[in-house]
Amino acid sequence: MKIDSAKSLQEIDVLVSEFFKVFTNANGQTENVKSLKKLMIPEVIIINNTNSSSEVYSLGEFIISREKILNDGSLKEFSEKETFSNTDVNGNIAYRYSHYKKLGVKNSKHFEVEGVKSFQFIENNKGWLIASVVWCDKI
Repeated sequence: MKIDSAKSLQEIDVLVSEFFKVFTNANGQTENVKSLKKLMIPEVIIINNTNSSSEVYSLGEFIISREKILNDGSLKEFSEKETFSNTDVNGNIAYRYSHYKKLGVKNSKHFEVEGVKSFQFIENNKGWLIASVVWCDKI
């Protein structure tokens, strides 16, 4: 079976774009963190490796933590977007190295942060899904 890597890359681009949109609560948009369930495998590993102690989340833990900060008023006008990426597709697996920029108002203080994310993807009968995400904000 011949793999159409251009089609796969396009599908992964859409998947990553949807991932970043999930957290947006700027300009009157309403975030829908639960939609991560459609973008990720249930066993996904999510790691924030910004600080010296890694924060490792299951999908459920990550959804709960993000819903809290996006809905309790401590994080407002938040948006995040990818600014650069490099994706490697090999059969039914893929890897993406991504630079991002995020901004918003946290605890009444404006912030802008850049960082890097590493995504791993698998393709199965549901299409391309995120298998892991690791990120580090550049502080």
